[in-house]
Parts: sequence; structure tokens; C-alpha cells
Amino acid sequence: MKKRKLTGIMLVLLAFLVLAGMGALALFYRSIDFDPSLLDKEGATVRGTVFLDRYGSELRFLPDEQGERGKWIAINDIPREVQDAFIAAEDERFYEHHGFDVLAIGRALWSNITKGRIVSGASTISQQVVRLVSVDGKAGANTENEEGIERGRERTYRDKLTEIVRSVKMERGFSKDEILEQYLNRLPMGNNLVGIASASLVYFGKAAADLSPSEAAILASLPKAPGSLNPYGPNRVRLMKRRDWVLGRMAHLGMLSPEGLRAALDALPVFRTLAFRNHAPHVIDMLTAEGASGGMVRTTLDRGLQVRVQQIVASHRERLIARKARQGAAIVIHNRTGEVLAAVGSMEYAERDGGFNNGLRASRSAGSTLKPFLYGLAIESGHSITALLEDTERKFATQRGLYTPSNYDRREYGPVTMRSALGNSLNLTAVKTLKSVGEERFYGLLVRLDLISDRSKGPEHYGLGLAIGNAEVSLERLAGAYAMLASGGRLRPLRYVMEAGPGTEARGKAVLLPQTAYIITDILSDPAARMLTFSRSRSMQFPYAMAAKTGTSTYFRDLWAVGYTPDYTVAVWVGNFDGSATDNLSGSTAAMPVLSEIMDHLYRRSMPAPFSRPRGLERIRVCGYSGMKPTPHCTHVVQELFFAGTGPAEECSFHARRADRHELAAPYAAWLFAKDRAGAAGRYRLDGFGDDLRAVFDDPWDAAADDTAGPVVRVKNLPSRATVSVNATGAEAKRFTVSSDSGSADGEASGIRIVYPLDNDRFVAALFSGPSLITLQASVSRPVPYVDWYINGVAYKRTGPPYQAAWRLEKGKYVILAVDPSNRGDRVQVSVE
Repeated sequence: MKKRKLTGIMLVLLAFLVLAGMGALALFYRSIDFDPSLLDKEGATVRGTVFLDRYGSELRFLPDEQGERGKWIAINDIPREVQDAFIAAEDERFYEHHGFDVLAIGRALWSNITKGRIVSGASTISQQVVRLVSVDGKAGANTENEEGIERGRERTYRDKLTEIVRSVKMERGFSKDEILEQYLNRLPMGNNLVGIASASLVYFGKAAADLSPSEAAILASLPKAPGSLNPYGPNRVRLMKRRDWVLGRMAHLGMLSPEGLRAALDALPVFRTLAFRNHAPHVIDMLTAEGASGGMVRTTLDRGLQVRVQQIVASHRERLIARKARQGAAIVIHNRTGEVLAAVGSMEYAERDGGFNNGLRASRSAGSTLKPFLYGLAIESGHSITALLEDTERKFATQRGLYTPSNYDRREYGPVTMRSALGNSLNLTAVKTLKSVGEERFYGLLVRLDLISDRSKGPEHYGLGLAIGNAEVSLERLAGAYAMLASGGRLRPLRYVMEAGPGTEARGKAVLLPQTAYIITDILSDPAARMLTFSRSRSMQFPYAMAAKTGTSTYFRDLWAVGYTPDYTVAVWVGNFDGSATDNLSGSTAAMPVLSEIMDHLYRRSMPAPFSRPRGLERIRVCGYSGMKPTPHCTHVVQELFFAGTGPAEECSFHARRADRHELAAPYAAWLFAKDRAGAAGRYRLDGFGDDLRAVFDDPWDAAADDTAGPVVRVKNLPSRATVSVNATGAEAKRFTVSSDSGSADGEASGIRIVYPLDNDRFVAALFSGPSLITLQASVSRPVPYVDWYINGVAYKRTGPPYQAAWRLEKGKYVILAVDPSNRGDRVQVSVE
């Protein structure tokens, strides 16, 4: 009786304990929540930052703050065999349980009890998902090693029970496919890779959809111990054993046929070198520095074009290194949108020759590349494209001393039109044009074009050197400015990130008139316009209409080429990041071959359309030499662009009377004299003088400067303008007006100016290697038979064309006067030390 009573009590207690346990479990179950938002895919589509090209191709995959990379892939894009491999390896009853596997738990409990410690976790795929998405968990932080011991913080049975409850609740709200998708995308796969999408691309170079059963089994082996089973580590044999075990489980579960098993076991995996795509590294570095991070970033780049441009730039390395140019950069812009299609910052993104530096944004001396904008400003200031410019040597006084520009080939070309001056990139005319339009105005235009990198340096810092590129610009900004010319004068901001759909037009801001931009484009795309200096340059000959400009900085340091069609602008820089000089390379010989090859690739299947001429322009017949209205004597007549209604009214002065000679105005006397001395005067003659240039330039007054020149008139402390009386030998007293500013408006208006020496020049006679001689030079606005020179009021010499006189320097201060027969004059003050 007592035994029965005791048994009954024990049963009651047992029932009570069971009920209490069930109640406790129920309370525990209700107390544990699972947040379904943890499975939100929106915030987990990419672990790190994936930069894509305009078409969605991957350029570069950067890790997140934890150094991990991962991409999300939909379950429908994962082949059944790949899913089966992970199920066989991790949770063979995945489709049968409701979050936890009782059989696996029982087996794990027995192993842990017999071992005296936790050696197996029996985690289902669902439980692993809960752990991977937990608030305090990180991918890879709590995965198991080969012995089943959980890594990371030590886990308790309460933790395990909490995990089971959350798994059950998760399974009630999500389908098996949704849970499996979460699992396959959150798994740690070694080498800081997360999910099978990134692992398959890195390890095998293919998408998950293309994995073989053998490769799928290898990936399914990694989560067990991603560190020790690293495909690039020393334990690849153990990895292959684990693969074979996974394949065996797949066959045992009916997921793989016997034939498929044998084929998979025999397959030898081919692992790719552990490397990540690194297209457009300089651009990605720029975007990252500007804050682009997290998720997918679709750039405007075209990966195929980017790769090709990089290949083209690198292919010129040996050619350029032979001439001491070790680096180069290039950029391709779609004009209508401002989208950058390709951008290469160096020959190679490597330590060699400073290749990690970004040539796209490095500030370098612009050379002649700013000239199109200078002439654009001149046009909008009222200068005619056919107005004659004096491509003759002239010295300028600047804050830094005497400035004597010269052309690249050290030649002077005399009278040229704007078309010829820009087409041939003449420095002398560019400097004179800048002097005419004003340094401040040109500086202001460069600021509007975003070409001035350092705004703390104003126009006075650069001076007249702005005309020939002493300002520093970046390749990126320079290309954008030229794209403005291609876009009808509208400057569009360059875009590297796709803000709208591909090809969306950007409005930008108007900088030049469409008519002005077209005139400059017409010049730059005219092969005849560059015949003076580039006729022998094969790199400047193109099989299609392309506007092109080159530039070369001082000492051949920076070599530029920019070209554009209605569609694209391509810009190239060649040089050295350390600023060292090249071996006499130029923009046309160093950079233009690279640009031409890029442009040829862009138009490999079609030719560019012609530039569209805007309204408000007309072509008018002009003399090809003078740019004026042609006369019957003009033998070379061309069509030139003008704003409507602004064509030339004056008839050609070169050929007013005869067709067999080109009669030049008096300001070209010195230039024609030099041409005649070199035997290259050709048909040029000086207006108002005879055909025999030798007779014209003969000096009948060669002995005028002697002690019998006449009475000495001492002139002291001359004001800025003064009326001076001088007695010339055998002549009556002369009175003339002089100006203190050589080349000033007054001097120009008077019809004569002293072009050398300049006012306030200082000479050190001891520095002259030979006789201390200089040449006094005057320029007259109309033909005169002679110019009289006076030094400190003493008649020194009378000179005919080209109105020059040699003068020996002696210590002292001097006032030099030049007077024409009409008693007009100019003066300068100089000192000799």
C-alpha cells in the first residue's frame, strides 16, 4: 500500500514538474520576441560598396567598415544543386522541422554530456539565420569550427533555447525559401567574404548560377570553418575532404545521382587568384573620398571603354619613357550630358613612377590649351576673326621685369588672322590679344570656366603669361571647358555618378555665345588653319572632323592634347608627376597620338556627325591673306565666318593695286626687314615703298650719329607729355609732342612708338658678353621715309625702314626720343649701370 501511495505521489510530482516546466517554457516562449525587420533585405543587399558602370557591370567592390564584402542574390537565382549542397552540409531535415531539429538536439546533448563540455550545437539553418541577424551578432562571429565548437563569446543553454524559440517564431512568419535565401546571403565564406554570390565570384570567377556540383560543395564546406578551410590556406587537402563528404551526403539524400557523384568527385577545382576587380581606381578613390559608400553606386563610366582607354594609355609607355615622360592620364566625356565615360589617372595604378597619384586632378601648367578661350573672349569683345594680328616680336614691361614671349618654333609670322593665330597656336599674337582684351577679363573667364585652381592668385600674379598657359589647370577641368565649346558655349558640370537615366541631358550654364563657340570650333577643326606649324605633324591629321588643340609647358614638362566632336571630348596629359622635364616632347608628339587612338576607338563603327552651325552666323568671301573684302587683284579668296551683318567693309589693302605682291602696312617694317635679310620675303612688300626691298631697307643716314649732328638740346625732367624743340642739322627748329609711355594709347594715337627699349628699363653694361650694344626700335602706323632718334636731347641718328638704330650703352640716365617727319614722337627713359 505504501509503495503504491509513494508511486502516486511521485507521479503527481512528476506531472507537476512537467506542467510547471511546460508553463515555464510557455512563459519563456512568450517572453522571447523575434523582430521580422531583422530579415529586411533592403539594408543588406550589399555588405560594403559596389561601384558599377553605366550598364551595371562591376568596377570595384570595396569592403564595409568590418572589412567584409557581400552581395545579395535572390533564391530563384540560386540553382537547386547549390541549395542542396548547403542543406546536405548543414541541415538535411531543413524542409521537415519547424525551426529546430529534435533528433539533432538529442544527438548533440548526448555528445556534450559524454564529453563533459559543449562540443556540438546542432544548429539548424533557421537557428543560424537567427544568430546571423541578431542584434549583437556579426557575420562570421559565432560560426562553428570542425569540431562543432562555437566560436566567439561562450554560449549557454539559455542562449540556445532563446535561439530555438526565435527560430520557431521566424518559421511561422517566413517561408523556407525566404529563410534559405537569408542564410545563403549572410554566411561567412572566408577571406572576409559574406554570402555565396561574392564567394563564387572571388573563388571561381563565376556567378552562383554557373557553379558546378563540385564547386557548390566546396562553398558549402566553408561555413563549418571558414578560417582553417581557406581555399588559399595550407589546408586545402582538408577542404577537399570536406567537399567529398558534402558530395557524399548529397548522394545519400538523393540530391545527386551516382554518375553525378563520380563526376563531381573527379572534378579538380580551379581557384582564381584572390583579387578583386579594380577598374577605374582613380575615379573610385575620388568618389570614395567624396563620400560615396554603402550599397550599389552606379557610375557614368563605361567599363569596356574604361579598360580600352587604360590599355591605350599604357601602350604608349615605352615610346614616352624613351623621351623621359613616365606618366600620362586621359578622360572621355559625353558632351551633351557631362557624363564621364572613362577616366585614367596614370599609366598604371601602382607605386611605379608615382602611379597612385591622380593625373586627372593634378594641377599642371596649361601651356597653349587656354588660347581658344582667349580668342573666344576677343570675339565677344568685338574682335573680328579676320582682323590682322601682328605676329611679331615685342617686349613687355611687367611687375616681374621684361617679358619677351616667343613662338614655339622661335619664328615670327607677321600679319595673321585669328584663324591662323589660333590654328597654329602662335604665342606672339596670343600675348598681344591678351594685352588688348585685358588680363582681368580673361582671368574672369577662366574663373567662370572653373580653370583657376588657386583663387588666391589673381590676374596680377599671372600677368601676360596667362595667354600661353602659366596658370595651372587639371586635366579634368580642362576637358570640361573644351566640352563647353562642343556644347555651344554651355558649361556642364562633369558627372561620375548616374543621377538620372543614362544620357539625360544636363543644362549647365552659358559661358560663351553659341556663335562664338562655333567659330572657335570651326578654327580648331580646320586642317588648313594649322598648316604653318603643324603641316608635317602626322598626329595632327585626322580622318574625320575633330576640333583639336595641343599644349606644351615650359621646358617640355606638361604635354597636353584635347579633341572634341559633337559627341565626345577627349583630353590627354603626358609628363611626370615630379615635374621633371621631358626630352623635347610636345603636346602634338606626346599626347596627341594617345588621343587619336582613343578617338579612333570611339568611332570604330561610325564617323562623327558634323558640327551644327547656330543661327546668326554667315560665311563671307574674304582675301585669304588680309582677311579683308577681296579686290580683283586678290588671288586667294576664302569663305570666313562672321556674325550676321558684320562682314568686312574695307577692300583688301594687300592687293589694292597689284596681284603679284602683298603690300604690308608700316608696322610690319621690322618683320619684313628680317624676312628680307633671310631671303624669305617672297611677294611681301612695304606699302608706300618700291619693289626693291634692298633699296627700301638701305640706310642712307648711316653716319648721322656723329659730333657734327648739330646743336645739343639738353632735356631734363620731361613731364609725361611735353612739347620739345630740337634743331636738326641743316633744318629749322622742330616742335613735336612726345609721350612718356612707350606703346601707350597716346603713343599709338601719335602714329609712332618706341617698342624697344621700354620705359624705365635698366641695363647693366658689364653683363654684355660683347660690345654693350642694343637696338633702338620704333614702329610707325603709316609709311614714313625716316625716323629721327634723339638721346638726352642730342640728335643721334636718322633711320629709314625698319626704323632701328644701334646704340652703345654707357653709364648714366637717358631720355630717348623717336620723331617722324610729321613731328610726332615717342619717348622712354632708361638707365645704364
